[in-house]
Amino acid sequence: MKIDNIRRDFPVLRTRAFLDTASFCPYSVPVVKAIEHYLTFMSLAPSNTFEQFLLHRSPVEEAKKEAAELLNAKEKEIALINTTSQGMYTVANCLDWEKGNNVVTTDQTHPCCTITYMGLPGVELRLVKNVDGAYSLSDFEEMVDDDTKIITVCHTEWINGFTHDLKALRRVADDHGAYLMVDTVQSLGQLEVDVESTGLDFISCRCYKWQTGPLNGAILFVREELVEEFEPPFMGFRQLEELSLERGEGLRMWRMMGNQNPASHPIYSYENRDYAKTAARFEGPPIPAVDGWALNTALKYIRSIGIETIRKRNLKLSDYLIEGLLDIGCILNTPINEEKHRSGLLCYTTGSYESDYESVRTLNSMGVSVSLRYSAAEKGWREGMPHLGGIRVSTHFFNNEEDIDKLIELQKALLA
Repeated sequence: MKIDNIRRDFPVLRTRAFLDTASFCPYSVPVVKAIEHYLTFMSLAPSNTFEQFLLHRSPVEEAKKEAAELLNAKEKEIALINTTSQGMYTVANCLDWEKGNNVVTTDQTHPCCTITYMGLPGVELRLVKNVDGAYSLSDFEEMVDDDTKIITVCHTEWINGFTHDLKALRRVADDHGAYLMVDTVQSLGQLEVDVESTGLDFISCRCYKWQTGPLNGAILFVREELVEEFEPPFMGFRQLEELSLERGEGLRMWRMMGNQNPASHPIYSYENRDYAKTAARFEGPPIPAVDGWALNTALKYIRSIGIETIRKRNLKLSDYLIEGLLDIGCILNTPINEEKHRSGLLCYTTGSYESDYESVRTLNSMGVSVSLRYSAAEKGWREGMPHLGGIRVSTHFFNNEEDIDKLIELQKALLA
């Protein structure tokens, strides 16, 4: 990996030490070019024929293949949706709920993992509480029982970067017949997410952070054995088997629509409402094509570098960051003892919320992009800190030691 070439692909780095990928990733040059290519295509060849329509949508369909490769999944298990919350809502409303069921998650989890379950009558939301910012398998084992319908977690917690052992959570879920759903927004693109080896049931992931994709556009993974078990909570005509854009009958039907009286097409007969036999049945409102073009390019970019290469580089940068923060007296709010629980996302505090707030405000004004993040977790990292959190820093593959040096230098001056 030639870091100088990669840094040229991210123009924001010319003027800022951008250490905030956990919030969003500034568009790369390849992603911008993909968007420009789409706009040029639409200005010169609008999709008013079937062939042009296929050209217009083909990069969107290619993005499914890229997502499948990244997840070690089958293409039929991938749906493209608009946001993580849409995927969470879809799964929550596909399940057969009974009074007395419960959902198990963590006290750091992102609201999109919980809000869809909060209105379900008679369903309990159970929060596994962190211990010094971390979670053990026994914490989950105590919470999960035979009434647990689903375990839902952020693979990498969005506040402090703690990364869960998905294989272990799969075993806990299996012991009680529960589903396992994972928000991979903070992990996919920087850590391996292998649905085959982990046995995940569902993934929802908006791809605008570590995945380097557009602001709109998300992946929904549904394990093949579950696809036809559920009916989606909403219907769009592209979710139907006869109009699927995937290879086979769907393409033939689209061609027919372009060559005959539309009123004679079976789609207008209000019969044969069979959902697609792939995860496409869960897509709902289609992802805008321009976002699909950008997402396809972003996923190809990540795969061209390689997840293991990215993981190693991010941990190396994180080690360098940790050393610098400890040297100037900052307190880490991210557990760092075990590599399997680490990522490129790290959280530290200067000692109080007020000091953290002022540091983030000043750092951003001085050209260092970081975030302030606190969870609603009742137990803080240390005595006197009512909530877990602090200054969140995220190092991705395009960062270098100079970016971190600028952060450390400014933070040291602020603490003086």
